[in-house]
Amino acid sequence: MTIADDVQTTTRATLDRLNLSTVERALDGLVGRVEAIYGKPISIKPLPEDQHLRATGLWVDFPDRGVVLYRENDPKPYQRFSILHELGHIVAGHTGCDLLPDEAVGPIASARTVRARVPRTDAPTDSISTQAFEELVAEETAYEFLRWLISRPTNPAEDAFA
Repeated sequence: MTIADDVQTTTRATLDRLNLSTVERALDGLVGRVEAIYGKPISIKPLPEDQHLRATGLWVDFPDRGVVLYRENDPKPYQRFSILHELGHIVAGHTGCDLLPDEAVGPIASARTVRARVPRTDAPTDSISTQAFEELVAEETAYEFLRWLISRPTNPAEDAFA
């Protein structure tokens, strides 16, 4: 099996847990469903440029809530994708990684979960770290979330005449 195969399988299982077909096709609907699986509320907040977030997004896992931070100076589409990537980590049940929080986010030293993106590869799955695999799953999940958000539900009558 390749990494791509395993990422697809894991991402599909993650998305199946969400049952997005019953959710309003909006970020709020997606966040609500992720919160239900996570078992805690999730806040999504911009991080001002002076906070020095080196990663594009950050999921902070507190005992009573989760906080997804994104860089406020990034372009809007990139902010959205960073948020979706972090939601992918949450819904997939990922935990921390081996980056120390202060290495990634200056003053947010209490952060327990920090992520960095990794490139895709067709190598065997056992050739990469668990952290790298989780990054790929979060990235693929974010792509699927984006596809879901921007696609419209199909109507069989419209499809017949399209």
